[in-house]
Amino acid sequence: MEYNIVWIHPIGLEAAALSTSWITNFSTPTYEFQRLTVLSQPSYSRIAGFLMSLVFSLLLSTYLVTWSRYKLASHDKKTGKDAPMLPYWVPFLGHGPSFAWNAGHAVNAFASGSILECIEQYADNGSSLCTDYKPVSIKLWKTQMYFITGTQNIRAIFSNDRTTISAKEGPIHALKVLFPVPKQTIALYEADDSGVGAQPQLGSTVHPDHRVYHALYKNPTETLSGSSMQPIADRFMVKLFSLIRESEIGQDWVAMSDLSSFIKEPLFQAAVESICGPHLFALNPNLAQDFWAFDKEVVPLCKGYPRWLSLGSWKARDKCVEAMRKWNRHAREHFKTEKPNSDAEFEPLLGTRFVRARREFYSKLEAFTNDAIRNRRA
Repeated sequence: MEYNIVWIHPIGLEAAALSTSWITNFSTPTYEFQRLTVLSQPSYSRIAGFLMSLVFSLLLSTYLVTWSRYKLASHDKKTGKDAPMLPYWVPFLGHGPSFAWNAGHAVNAFASGSILECIEQYADNGSSLCTDYKPVSIKLWKTQMYFITGTQNIRAIFSNDRTTISAKEGPIHALKVLFPVPKQTIALYEADDSGVGAQPQLGSTVHPDHRVYHALYKNPTETLSGSSMQPIADRFMVKLFSLIRESEIGQDWVAMSDLSSFIKEPLFQAAVESICGPHLFALNPNLAQDFWAFDKEVVPLCKGYPRWLSLGSWKARDKCVEAMRKWNRHAREHFKTEKPNSDAEFEPLLGTRFVRARREFYSKLEAFTNDAIRNRRA
């Protein structure tokens, strides 16, 4: 028995006829291809070329638009205008890819450009003082950052404590990416527009008990300055000498490739214990190593890398956070039985008045849970 089967090509090309002959005793079938013609195949190279052209056009048009805006804003003489934004290639992300790949190179490139412009600007009159720097801004995803350069600009900022330029975005970003701080705590920082001065800034409606930036400024000013620093310095020196004597230093001179790697751990422990007391290191003997490992891995966290993309950074962070959690839990459990004297300059449980004052301020805020208090003190 013989069948003629026709296959239609998916793209609608010419058909192919297949003749099949079957042996009556159901033996293995034999196939006879009479004709198989394929006129063309999908052009994947054309599609790839089209997509590449589309992406290039999008990048180029983005740069041309942002470059035009930058030039127009740079020549705008209006007062109170926003700082011109440097041109970028990638839409929506802005300068984010450059910073994520190599933040130092990106910053150096911006700075070099400003210096070159300054040199060209003052080359004619022979002046070597670049005093006419103009602030610029960059776009990092949803965040806009400003670079303030120039003697006159910086002098204007520091000579006016009522300036509208705020630095609170830095601490807020650090709380978001470096510590697992609850959202209600972040909202408290974002809502505080009262400034750091004794009197709130004009127009601020923040409750006096919620002036976190004022508290952050006032507390160290009162407890870590003047005569209060002498006892801290004394404890620091005593502890540092003790740690050095306990180290494995012999009588022979030895060569070290990096002296800082030897001294930074005892320096950190002496500084922490002179301010926070001995319990933090008693509960976490490896805190110095964990802290410097965290310090080495902090850049990916600041860039917002997720956990799966930077496991080492998140692991180092988690160790330090757990150390602060353990210390805070220990202080809470022993606070009633070993209640520290609020007027004492130093006590073992919570250390100096600086630490106790911060703890007392944050404990009065509903937005600060025990974990939030622990993270902020970190």
